[in-house]
Amino acid sequence: KIFPKPDYLYILDTEEKELQKRQKTDRNLITIENTPRKVFPFDYLHQQRQNFLFLAQYLQGTIINTNQNIDNCTNQIIAETWKKLI
Repeated sequence: KIFPKPDYLYILDTEEKELQKRQKTDRNLITIENTPRKVFPFDYLHQQRQNFLFLAQYLQGTIINTNQNIDNCTNQIIAETWKKLI
């Protein structure tokens, strides 16, 4: 084994086009600010996404669609975790 299987695995997923539109944030102790960023090419993002989706399938992880708002994503992760604990 290269690495141990995690107890819980969540893959945060979004479509490549959506990812290219997102802003990068710079978090410091006082404020959160949008900062300029380099956007990776579509083909690279597509390959990375496929790699992560394969990893989720291989390790039986849960894929979280991040096109929804952050509260829904958080609630989905909490709900999935509780299902696995009970």
